[in-house]
Amino acid sequence: CQSRLAATRRASCKKLQKIIRGSSSILKTVHKGNLKETSQLVQGLAAMIVSLSRNSISSLTGSESVTTAGSGYDEISLNGITKLKSLSQKEKDAYERSRDERAQVLAMLSETFATMTCANYEQIRLVSNTIQVVSTDADDLSRTTQINCKNKLVEVADAVVGLSGSLSKERLTELSMPVLATLSQIITASNVHVSHGTLTDKRSSMATPFGDYDTDWESSRDGFANKPLSQASSAFVDETNGVVQTQVSTEVTSSCMSSITKLTKSMTSKLVMNDKPMNIKSSQLSLVLQKSEPASLSGSLVRTGRSRVTLPTNMCSVTGGPEGRCTGARSSVSLTAMATPTNPYVSAATNNGDCSVSTTSEVVTLNLSDENGTEISVTDTGSSFFDIFLRKDPTFEEPNYIDPNPMQPIPRIPEGIEIPGTADGPFGKNRIAEQKLILHEFQLTGSDQSVHFQLRFENFTLGVTPCRQFLVVGRLWKPPSLTDASEGFDWWGMIPSHTRFCNETPGPNDPDPFTFFVTNAEYKEAKARVKKSASDWDRSIDKLKFGVREMSQAEWNRYGPLTRPSIPYEYTNQFSIKYTVRIFSASCYAIKPGQPSWNTGGCTVGPLTTVRVTHCQCTHLTSFAGGWVESPNTIDWNYVFSNFDFTKNPTLFVTEIVIAVIFIAVFVWARRSDKKDLEKLGVAPLPDNNPDHKYLYEIVVSTGMRRGAGTDSKVFFILSGERDETDTRHLMDRSRKVLQRGCVDRFLLAVERPLGSLNFLRLWHDNSGEGSAASWYCNYVSIIDLQTRRRYHFVVNRWMAVEEDDGAVDRVVPVAGNQELGDFSYLFSMDTKKRLTDGHLWLSVMARPPESRFTRVERVACCLMLLFLSMVTTCMFYQREGPSKPAASDGLTIGPFLLTPRMIYVGVVTNLISFLPLFVVMELFRRSKLRVGYINQLKKAINDHFDGADWGKESQQGDRAKYAESPAAAVNPPASVRQVDVEEKKLPKQVRFPWWVRIIAWSILVIGTAVSALFTTFYGIQFGDETCKKWISSLFISFFSSVMLSQPLKVLMMAAFMALLCKKNSVDEEEFLDDEEEVLNELGQRNGLQMDEEWLHEDDLEGQRGQCRSGIQPPSGELLERARERRLKEKKMFDILREISFYMLFYFLLLFVTFAFRDPNAYVLKEQMERLLLPDLGMTSGEGIPGISTEEEFWNWMQTKFMPGIRAGPWYNNDPPLLQRGFTGDRVARLVGYAIMRQKRVRMDTCSVLPSVRYLVGHCVESYSFSAEEKSDFSPKWQAYDPNKTSSKPQYEAFKFTSGSALKNMGPYMARQYTYASGGYVFQFRGSLSAMQANINELKTLQWLDRQTRAVFIDLAFYNPNVNLFGIGTIVFELSGTGGMVGIYRFQAANLLSFLGSGLKSFEIACQVLFCLMLLGMIIKELRNIYKQRKAYFWSIWNLAELFILFGSVLSIAAYAYVIYETSKLTEEFSKYGGNVYLNFQYVAFWNEYLTYFTAFIVFVSTLKFIRLLRFNKRMGMMGDVVRIAAKDIRQFFIMFFIMFCAFVQTFHLIFLQRLYGYSTFLYTMEQLMQIALGKFKFLELYESEPILGPLIFAMYAIFVIFILLNMFVSILNEAFAKVKDDVEKQENEHEMVDFMVQKAMMFVGLGQSRAARAYFGHNLASTDYRNQSLDEQLNVTLPSRVDKLLAFINKTYLRGGPKAKPYKVEAPELEEPQQKVKVAAE
Repeated sequence: CQSRLAATRRASCKKLQKIIRGSSSILKTVHKGNLKETSQLVQGLAAMIVSLSRNSISSLTGSESVTTAGSGYDEISLNGITKLKSLSQKEKDAYERSRDERAQVLAMLSETFATMTCANYEQIRLVSNTIQVVSTDADDLSRTTQINCKNKLVEVADAVVGLSGSLSKERLTELSMPVLATLSQIITASNVHVSHGTLTDKRSSMATPFGDYDTDWESSRDGFANKPLSQASSAFVDETNGVVQTQVSTEVTSSCMSSITKLTKSMTSKLVMNDKPMNIKSSQLSLVLQKSEPASLSGSLVRTGRSRVTLPTNMCSVTGGPEGRCTGARSSVSLTAMATPTNPYVSAATNNGDCSVSTTSEVVTLNLSDENGTEISVTDTGSSFFDIFLRKDPTFEEPNYIDPNPMQPIPRIPEGIEIPGTADGPFGKNRIAEQKLILHEFQLTGSDQSVHFQLRFENFTLGVTPCRQFLVVGRLWKPPSLTDASEGFDWWGMIPSHTRFCNETPGPNDPDPFTFFVTNAEYKEAKARVKKSASDWDRSIDKLKFGVREMSQAEWNRYGPLTRPSIPYEYTNQFSIKYTVRIFSASCYAIKPGQPSWNTGGCTVGPLTTVRVTHCQCTHLTSFAGGWVESPNTIDWNYVFSNFDFTKNPTLFVTEIVIAVIFIAVFVWARRSDKKDLEKLGVAPLPDNNPDHKYLYEIVVSTGMRRGAGTDSKVFFILSGERDETDTRHLMDRSRKVLQRGCVDRFLLAVERPLGSLNFLRLWHDNSGEGSAASWYCNYVSIIDLQTRRRYHFVVNRWMAVEEDDGAVDRVVPVAGNQELGDFSYLFSMDTKKRLTDGHLWLSVMARPPESRFTRVERVACCLMLLFLSMVTTCMFYQREGPSKPAASDGLTIGPFLLTPRMIYVGVVTNLISFLPLFVVMELFRRSKLRVGYINQLKKAINDHFDGADWGKESQQGDRAKYAESPAAAVNPPASVRQVDVEEKKLPKQVRFPWWVRIIAWSILVIGTAVSALFTTFYGIQFGDETCKKWISSLFISFFSSVMLSQPLKVLMMAAFMALLCKKNSVDEEEFLDDEEEVLNELGQRNGLQMDEEWLHEDDLEGQRGQCRSGIQPPSGELLERARERRLKEKKMFDILREISFYMLFYFLLLFVTFAFRDPNAYVLKEQMERLLLPDLGMTSGEGIPGISTEEEFWNWMQTKFMPGIRAGPWYNNDPPLLQRGFTGDRVARLVGYAIMRQKRVRMDTCSVLPSVRYLVGHCVESYSFSAEEKSDFSPKWQAYDPNKTSSKPQYEAFKFTSGSALKNMGPYMARQYTYASGGYVFQFRGSLSAMQANINELKTLQWLDRQTRAVFIDLAFYNPNVNLFGIGTIVFELSGTGGMVGIYRFQAANLLSFLGSGLKSFEIACQVLFCLMLLGMIIKELRNIYKQRKAYFWSIWNLAELFILFGSVLSIAAYAYVIYETSKLTEEFSKYGGNVYLNFQYVAFWNEYLTYFTAFIVFVSTLKFIRLLRFNKRMGMMGDVVRIAAKDIRQFFIMFFIMFCAFVQTFHLIFLQRLYGYSTFLYTMEQLMQIALGKFKFLELYESEPILGPLIFAMYAIFVIFILLNMFVSILNEAFAKVKDDVEKQENEHEMVDFMVQKAMMFVGLGQSRAARAYFGHNLASTDYRNQSLDEQLNVTLPSRVDKLLAFINKTYLRGGPKAKPYKVEAPELEEPQQKVKVAAE
């Protein structure tokens, strides 16, 4: 203050500070009691304070007229609250401090009013003027000043009324005017300070009971949950001051308004009928008094304040009484119209949502009185109204018009599109989705208000710009539609209302033609209709949507209240002018003195309402005000199309991005795999082919898909035909590995001459592979004669392995005939493989056959297009099929199924859209040639074989000399082969396309994918994010279930159908057959052999058969036996290792998942619950809850411990517990719903009183039982229920029975003494702490607990966000018939939201998913074991343990999912009702607890299973053998032990039943005796209870049970152990497998020759058992081929000198051994 004011002002400041300190001499003058001097001094000081206040505000805002009290009727008071709020915090603090100093001085001055007397005219005038000056500035009037001024003014008003009879009209008016002005100023000040109190008032408010922060979440006061703690503290102080000031304001307003009414009546009595109205106007009051005949008042205009009132035209009937008031001497009526520039009833709420009456709203009060001054009650004016025009504050800022789309010069409605599936039938036309509207949205929560939609054309000049007219339609809850009659709209209108207003201005009493007006009645009707359809928690019912479009000239002025726009709307013209919009809502309220709130009854908003003036049409008289809500002006272009916005639709865009990233990665992988497939596609010439041999066969070898089907062993074969057979040939490729799992390998076999029709194939391998790579599973072998194109099939489908099947590695396979090729198993397996690896689009990406023309990259691209086509088709019809039930005539009903034409149409359209483009693209890919494919590889292999030989004409002619045409039957192949040939010739030639057709296919693929992705995006944006989540979830669930389940099942069913009925051999349909024609024709020309020619000189060929030799033989039986033994051990070893590793992973996942349920903070949370609610729990030892054994102690615990524990109290320094609403007393946990207390009681006289004592006891109440339970409703004090005397208070509702289903109880609860049913008499712990304590006191007074009470349950639940745990508690107090009270409790900390949290929680979820996959794998493994072992499986205890683990895990997963589901439901209900509901978490806690028990047993059994995994250890194996041998004796021992133990249990129980708690029940007695057997006992208790029997029976128990029986058990085990140790044969020698595993490990790491190996095994691990091949095996493999080559070379070079030389045959004996072959070769 001193730093800003001039010298004179600084003097005034010093004077104020002296007055505040009490050191000013002015105070002495004030308290002398001289009225005149005191008045003058007070007025001077008050004027100085007002001057300081205005100077202070002027220096801050630049205007002296700024005030927080709103704009008054003078020019020096303008609403400046906005300017003051815009100041910096430092300036605000300085202003508030100076304002508080001024308020303190005014409060001191107001204390002098008590000494001022009001006995005569002059004194009244002097006092009223003094108070008027003091109350000039409402900002500086503290609460004390307001009350002092109010008290004195009421006294002054009464004095004026008392003198009114002796005063003239002029003198009464002169005396009353300052009093009325001052009264209005005090009313304004009391209301302004509700939201803008002084610092002193705020401090005093915090010292009141309202300064206690209410932590009850149902509190009507603000909780400041959305503000930080620093702001919440100051906000709470302001809110507390507002609560206290509201009470003061209510009192001040009521007293002052009563005084104003008295003064106006006195002044009205001085009026003369039909005289000029009396106008009294001050800064805060405008008063009009008029006395005239009712007829002259009809339709008259009354102006008061800023507003005006038009009276009804039927004032005679409005004011009419029994005799009427329009005629006679008593026909005068006095009208009082009063207006206040601010709302005097600021503390009163409204009944209409967010349409409120602000502090600065003007309030108009109308009253009529008769000639005697009696008020005329007007409740209904009939068809006429009081038209009240309420004008807003001059500082009111009008909302701006909003441009719907500033980016466009002229708005444009998107063109319509055809929506498939919307036709009325399969032959109808689809509907065109034309929105035809631009939508604008507005939010309202009230139900009785008007809505005003204003529109303004840009660059529009009246009478100059060409006229336009807009159509406006509106709808509540959902967007309006001009195309769908089922959607429609609620309201409609035109802007301007008539085209004449394009050229002329409306009259003053005409509505604004550019405003679309929705009346109160129309809005109420729509709101009521929507509430019937929507859910009670659906907040979108408060949304209004207005649609706008420009009308064509043909429909101008067509639509009115009775003329509705037609649907579908026929016009499609676009906008031709830019427009802006503004939306607001208005309400008209009325209040009568004494009413707690404003209400809209009897008043509606009129059509002349504008932004600044609210037109109210009312049918009664009282005080009136206007409410107003501004639109947020959000725009939604349409609900079909929308702009792209990632933040509004994150689910859609994230899904598309993830799909794109995944498919790009898969594309890269697929491209690399395609390159590898080209390598596999090659036709490998056999390494032992002779380039001079010209007759070629192609060998196709298919290896199975089974695990370990591939081989690294050397595979040999001999192919035998009618004319000849091959030597032993080796299937291998030097450039790549062949015969691998799932592969189809091709080899080129060259022979010197044709073999004729093939008969059989001998196939074997040398078992030289390592481990499982030594075995081989062959599906089939196909031989193709490349000269005649004849195909031979050899169906194998057998293992060639020493450890599988029959253990053979050598097979002789005859050529397959029609029967073999038509066998079901063969056809089924071949067809299933082909359909899965080539036909199934998704699986074939991974398992695509290398020979297929359809590459992996193309398949991935087709998958992407299929995915987006499926998405767009589901979008098109998503949520279109509603729950409505069609009529019976709409479709065909078959049982529960309904088939309609629309359903058929939707299905056909969906499949056409998704299937047709994909089918075309896939067929183009399949039928188009590859630039590099199988044919290229075949040509290359043939050319490589012939090594560039010259195939000129001479060679051809020379070679053809050996051939000649032969009869058709020269050579007769087998029937099966001939049949195959016939079938092959009958096969239609498939259509093939050149390679460039693939470019067309790729173009279709890219366009289809892009278009479907684009439309999927459009549909997804239309759905919105929430609907999009549901759509995507349902889409992917159905999609993946189709891909992974439905389609594979369809493949299996189709394969079975083809194998059973069609008998069609899919192997005959290889894709490459047609492509081979060109190559085979060329090969035929090279060899000089056509298709209809055969080899001649068959005799010559037959004579050469004997020269064929088999140099390489399969391994001998001895070698195979040794290999079989070794391989079985290896297989068992790997099975053991696989079992251990798999089980270890499963076990550790089980441990992780199980322990993730149990949080380490659970015990701490449980202890905290005990300390919070049962603080005396650890003070004493004993049973029950300490300190609570009587009803009085129970009520005291309730008041002092329990209820303070469930409400957060003040801090240690008495600061309010801000932001802790709903928290418990420890401030870390939040109550989830409110706690309840329920009583279980029994009926009176459920037992009979013995006659001998009936004179003492009249009634008997037995112990609790289900049949004796009381379930009737009662009145307080358990009186008979009276329905006429009901109350909603919790303490009265506690006498009414509530069923268990209403409480959602889980069922009976087993306490200590009895088991109690659900339900009971419920008391709800709701409200603040003081309210709950008052209710409990009253409940105690009402004798809620009495002799019929048997149990009291207290249930509560809270959530601790710090540790993400729920605390669920149940406290039970049992009142038995013996008297007293025994309490038990159960507190449980539950991890119910384990799926929420940080990254660690995400890791836990990943582990849970992995555990489920592991569990599925183990289930499949056990099902296979059951299938193999049959009944024997169930005789193993370990198998039963495995089943318990698996089934227990499945049940645990189901229970866990159920707990999550129920928890989600409860939390959703909590969120829906804001916590104001009882949530029964006991049921969830029950399942969570039993889930914990179940998982504990699963972990227990899983851990015990490690004993089986350690069975290979000798000592661990001995333990199992000991138990197995002693099992019979142990069973007999336990029978005897059980008998003896039960005898002692019964004895102890009967003796100590009444004396010791540990023996009070049979179960407790068993526990005590088990503890005695373990050495834990309380002998002193037994001795004190029974000095003789106690020690005696204790000694007997110790001798017979401990010394004898337990020692017998130890002896049984010792005997069995000795037997096992002595008899080695009784030990299972599975530990030998451990030695074998150690040997393999040492050989693997290269320690076979080490010292450690010799120390462990006694020799080096280099024996022949562990070499790959013996010397004999090596010679048998390598030497014969070299010998054969040497013999061939000798025969060709030396023995065949030329073409005329005779063949020379070397007569050699049968060669059995390789050494003999070497000798022969040398010779």
